[in-house]
Amino acid sequence: MLKVYSLKEIESDQNAIRNYEEFVKDHGDIYYNISYLSTIEILKEGIIYYCIYENNYGKVFYPFIKRPVNNLEPTREYFDI
Repeated sequence: MLKVYSLKEIESDQNAIRNYEEFVKDHGDIYYNISYLSTIEILKEGIIYYCIYENNYGKVFYPFIKRPVNNLEPTREYFDI
């Protein structure tokens, strides 16, 4: 099952923070650190999301930032992830 959460959803729920930290604890990469992601969200002027995909074989975690890009068409919105 695929689940997508914003960083704000995680930060507003202590249980979600614990679950998140438990899930990424073995990665050892700053890219997964909540403080780092919060800083990037501010500096890159976007919204941090993270996806978790789980099945019988395990879990996959992928954080990304969604940023608006200059619109080429005034009636549509485009984003960079």
